[in-house]
Formats: sequence, C-alpha cells, structure tokens
Amino acid sequence: MIPAVPDGNETRLPSCPHRGGDVVLPELDTRKQEILRAVIRSYVETAEPVGSEVLAQRARLGVSSATIRNEMAALEEMGCLAQPHPSAGRIPTDHGYRVYLADSLNDVLAERS
Repeated sequence: MIPAVPDGNETRLPSCPHRGGDVVLPELDTRKQEILRAVIRSYVETAEPVGSEVLAQRARLGVSSATIRNEMAALEEMGCLAQPHPSAGRIPTDHGYRVYLADSLNDVLAERS
C-alpha cells in the first residue's frame, strides 16, 4: 500500500507513472467524511443513487436531510460525488473513492502511531 502524505489542506499521493503526476486529494471536514463514507457504503450495498433523505434515516448522522443535501452538493463540487440526473441521489465518483480510501488509510496509520 502507498501511504498518503499530508500536504497543508490536501493529501498528496505519490506520483503514478501511468497518470503523469501526483494525485491531489482535498481534506474533508468530519461531516463531509461521514457523508461520503455513508454514500459509498449505501451505493456499494444497493447500486442505486443515494438521496439525502435515505442518508438522514439510515446513517444517523445527527443532521437534517437539508444539511446532508448541502454537504452532498459541496462534495459534488469537489468532484467526490455525481448526480446522474436532477431528481436522482448522488453516486460516488472515482475521485470520491480515492478520497475515501486516502482518509481511511490515514485513519489506520494514525491508529498505529
């Protein structure tokens, strides 16, 4: 496994030769991390776009569906989530999976130190 290296407000993964440079991943606040994690888990389980109402009911994040919707919109702007069409929920992007894995890896490394 390749450890992610913190760099200011971003996490930088070492250069990938086939991609032509470093992959820059944004740092997410705790709420965004929890929402991204919940979207990915739900999407992996159901293969269906995930809506804010579903997350509010299932994930028990302690915030309203409107707050979740706003955070999901922010995650979409960051490139972590996509919305297949206006009335659909969100799905994780490749970038979202990378951010999720980098955050998970950083959590594991922090627990070990």
